[in-house]
Amino acid sequence: MAASEPHTSSPRSDAPAPADVPVATEGHVDELAALGQLLRVLAVGVLAVGMVYNEWTLAALDPEPPLTGYTIRLARIAQLQLLAVAAGLFGLAVALGSPGFAGRIRHRDRAARWLLAAIALLLPIVVVEICLAPIFLPKKGLTTVFTPDDALGWKLRPGASDIWGGVPVEVNAKGLRGPELPYGRKAGTRRVLYLGDSVTFGYMLGSWRQSYPYIVAEFLEADGRPAVETINAGVGGYSPWQQYEWLRTEGLRYRPDAIVVGFVLNDVTEKFRLRRFGGRGLGYQLDQTARGTVARTLRGSGLFNLARYITARTRLGPDLQQGARQRELVGVEMLASAPDDPAVAAAWETTLVSLQEIFALARDQEIPATLVAFPFAFQFDDPGGNAAPQARLAAFAAVEKVPLVDLLESLGEAARTRGLVPQDFFIDQSHLNESGNHEVGQIVAAFLLERGILGPDPPSPPAPK
Repeated sequence: MAASEPHTSSPRSDAPAPADVPVATEGHVDELAALGQLLRVLAVGVLAVGMVYNEWTLAALDPEPPLTGYTIRLARIAQLQLLAVAAGLFGLAVALGSPGFAGRIRHRDRAARWLLAAIALLLPIVVVEICLAPIFLPKKGLTTVFTPDDALGWKLRPGASDIWGGVPVEVNAKGLRGPELPYGRKAGTRRVLYLGDSVTFGYMLGSWRQSYPYIVAEFLEADGRPAVETINAGVGGYSPWQQYEWLRTEGLRYRPDAIVVGFVLNDVTEKFRLRRFGGRGLGYQLDQTARGTVARTLRGSGLFNLARYITARTRLGPDLQQGARQRELVGVEMLASAPDDPAVAAAWETTLVSLQEIFALARDQEIPATLVAFPFAFQFDDPGGNAAPQARLAAFAAVEKVPLVDLLESLGEAARTRGLVPQDFFIDQSHLNESGNHEVGQIVAAFLLERGILGPDPPSPPAPK
């Protein structure tokens, strides 16, 4: 019997490969190769955009006005981001050509298609977003000076320290600009509380010391008179309805000897932009406030800011800042040019009701109150013809028996005395510069002294009723 030969078997060409050895199908290899080639083309395109996109190209496209340092920094960052995207696309293209990568996705028949669809959808958005950022991101960052408030709409954030109006602003722990004062009174001092908006606050003034309430204190303390404590409760954008609410809930706790209400003409018109008065907004101050992750993310999006720009340009015209100022000015100018217009009369009515509430509350607490009427700069072009708002305030003050300081007349006289024009006291149409605040401080202090509103000696602190 012949000896049996050892059994051997030849390998079969159709035998399955071991499970741990990934093999990509030929169709997959072709599909991934095509996708890799597409990624290389896209990478070259993004690289070309990145090479062309820079501050010199932006300056050539829009030479007026010259690019700011902020925009140049953003343009350089955008260029680096574009180059990084191009490098990422090249890297992914190389990975797709790797047999190991192709093998790992062999059971995912749609992987390449999904990857292609995602890139096709997202890449243009990413590139456009990067390119738009230096052009449409806000030139001024969001501020943390303000915080939302259910009753007031917004208020100064206690303890805030940030930039507002282009200058550093510090808010004390009680939510006011200036030195923090206790509610309790110090013996031998007088205390004056100021209500108002950004004019009283001291918008664009580098220090709280330059705002007119603190200038008033300097003049009141001159010639050895008793010390004066100042509570500056001015907040940007506030109207009398907010001032009354703050006085009722917080201001009276300071037990002031006198209250000075700074009234600016846009107090009549500004509130109607707010939702609670039928407008569309929450207030300019909150628009410029960093309030949450979503808001900050959108604020940092070039596409989002492009949409805002288009909307704003539709409403305000090509020069947005000039358009916004003109829009406010038109509303205020109507107070002077069309005092009998029904819309103007209705706006005055709601405003004067809030003012009436402020002075009624002061009377109930036996605190003397004074009304200071701030003009707009345009009124000095024709003081007689533009004085209808001041005449309405004078009639209101006479009925309410409230002392009135009319700065349209007083600032005009101060300018003539110094050989100036009244506009020299203004930063813009409504806000006073340092010189203007100094003049107003002197005028208001002289008025308070002349009327004896604070009394000759520090009075005993009144107890809240």
